Amino acid sequence: MSHYDLGMVRAFVQVYETGSVREASENLFVTQPAVSYSLGKLRRIFGDELFVRRGHRMHPTEKASALYPRLRQALQSLEDVMGQEPVFEPAVSSRTFTLQLTDLAIHGLLPRILRVTKHYAPHLRIQVQPLQLSRVADDLFHERADAAIFSGPLSVPEIRQDLLFAQDYVGVCSPRHPRIGTRPALGEYLAEKHVVFSHESGHDGIPRRVEALGHRLEVAVDVPSFMVLPNVLSDTHFLAYAPRITAENFEAEGKVRTFELPFEVPPSEASLYTLKRTPASPPHAWLRRIIRFALAGGTPEPQEGRPPFPPSDVFLADDDGWAGADQPSADQPSVGQLGADD
Repeated sequence: MSHYDLGMVRAFVQVYETGSVREASENLFVTQPAVSYSLGKLRRIFGDELFVRRGHRMHPTEKASALYPRLRQALQSLEDVMGQEPVFEPAVSSRTFTLQLTDLAIHGLLPRILRVTKHYAPHLRIQVQPLQLSRVADDLFHERADAAIFSGPLSVPEIRQDLLFAQDYVGVCSPRHPRIGTRPALGEYLAEKHVVFSHESGHDGIPRRVEALGHRLEVAVDVPSFMVLPNVLSDTHFLAYAPRITAENFEAEGKVRTFELPFEVPPSEASLYTLKRTPASPPHAWLRRIIRFALAGGTPEPQEGRPPFPPSDVFLADDDGWAGADQPSADQPSVGQLGADD
């Protein structure tokens, strides 16, 4: 049986994540020779160089890249067990949970989440970070965030996806646009200049759909957020798009006019993303369920014939009874049920 210790695993994970023996030693509060010694032992165990120096950085071998997710998860599982509260009691816990949200999610979803979490966990602190789609998986994996809510695919085996809701897209333009009616033809739509959204928003499917049809939008401006649409469109004849409820909220304020897009496009699907943990972390299992409960229309007050939200002892194991994206639950909200959202 191979001889190994926890320090070797920590050294491997730190060198993989930092690309530097020096930075790994500083993070672990040990000497650089100690990190190098641990790597030497791991190289003998796995029969592989694991890291190759190129310039000033340590680059992982194919073997190291295959080992990293498993060793990182094993290390995290142990730290979760050793560092977690003996029993997670939401009513008295003062933990800080970090959520990554788009600006629309902050506007439309965060108040619902806070209303429920503060009822069951009044001392809990919620820290909100702006979401960057290109790094969200890495932030979840390295625990810079506990959960993220956004629209867009994220196919990472170590990340759990729970579909929250879906809604379709509509076109958006100035209320005074002279050429676009409620159902423009494809040619009329393509003849205009357009506002599109960056990949980081998770809402770049419309331009890609147009390209799949053999066309290309004439882009006038690329913006990061739907919240700027009323100002951008008010004095221009540009066309844009948005999830239906967001667009209709803008329209109700008299800031834009909506129209039906002249082609079919997949709906916007907002999901909750969290790190899979083995063994389960009671605080994170609670967070996952409370968010789903809040965004499915759950209310803190007990309803007739229905008990209040389950107490903390339910969260001693991860609850797969709450359906994932491929198994919608009975209380999953329908398209547009949640109002302004992302």
